[in-house]
Amino acid sequence: MKRAIRVILVALVLVVPASVFAQHDFAVWSKVDQSDVTVIPWYVYNGSSLLVDARYNFDQQKTAGAFVGRAFEVRGVSVMPYAGALVGDYDGISTQINAFAGFDVYTVFVMNQYSRGIGEGHADFIYHWVDALWHPNPRLALGIDGQVYKESGIPLLVDVGPVVKILPASYFYVKAWGTVDPKNSWDKKFFVGIGFLPDEWCLSF
Repeated sequence: MKRAIRVILVALVLVVPASVFAQHDFAVWSKVDQSDVTVIPWYVYNGSSLLVDARYNFDQQKTAGAFVGRAFEVRGVSVMPYAGALVGDYDGISTQINAFAGFDVYTVFVMNQYSRGIGEGHADFIYHWVDALWHPNPRLALGIDGQVYKESGIPLLVDVGPVVKILPASYFYVKAWGTVDPKNSWDKKFFVGIGFLPDEWCLSF
């Protein structure tokens, strides 16, 4: 736990010399899986020349992740490659490539991650997440999200379902996502996130 906290603190220190034009996204997510509830704090910094992604309990239980990257524009699509580390109950190194694109009233965000475990019992894994939203007005977004997780030695895990994002006030959003595993209709999860970020970015994530 102490090592995981140190990883998060190092990631935050990286943003101290931030430009006034930087974007900050602070969010806290809760995942309800059967009777288990997992709290996932998440921070994303988007500077003019630096990206930082720091989170806890997202990649693995009781594990902190810290990533550093840059953003590039490729034919209207923002591409964000990262490199980072995972520390806690799971130790490993990780690479991540995110992409974001907007088309009229539609946005698509994609996250692709590969992590290589370090030490006994820490298996390699691949993770993909897609967030596709329709924005009928500036304070509401509707869509569908999906995630895929594959770890060495276990079956493919898939979650997909509808998502709703509401902006009750500037700089503040609430996002809810209900999922089901297409291979197992009994495997249902529910995610809810509350976050803060600059208003002009609120409907982008």
